[in-house]
Amino acid sequence: MYCPKCGAENPDKARICRACSYVLTGASTVAPSTDTKTSGLAIASLVLAILSPFACILTAIPAIIIGIVALVKISKSQGQLKGNGLATAGIAVSGISLVFIIPILLGILMPALARTRQIAFRMHCGTNMSALGKAMLIYANDYDDKYPTPSEWCDILM
Repeated sequence: MYCPKCGAENPDKARICRACSYVLTGASTVAPSTDTKTSGLAIASLVLAILSPFACILTAIPAIIIGIVALVKISKSQGQLKGNGLATAGIAVSGISLVFIIPILLGILMPALARTRQIAFRMHCGTNMSALGKAMLIYANDYDDKYPTPSEWCDILM
């Protein structure tokens, strides 16, 4: 008797499959069909995982999701679909590429962020200097074109 779930051969009077513990209900003496297909989702998961280092990790997360969906569908297909290894490899390669490529991308990105911060600091400093210059001109206009003395200019402008 063959198990309809996994296709393993069992003794004729067996009630539970030895390989997968599936409850055998009918007399299935015919060998299972050999037209098992490889899951397209499993193949897609592996292909997306292999492409993820070249696509800047854009395909890594979809590869993980598709790999998990493929594993679920393969386990529910009762032996009609195969490709557990492909789906698992897709998940593993995507995870590895995420772990190794994200620090490299961050290493490339951090100097650019530091440069941007420095430019923002210069802009802020320039704005402050402009405000001080305008305050000096306003003071000079109010006091007969005389600027504040060097020792007291900060207190006077306030």
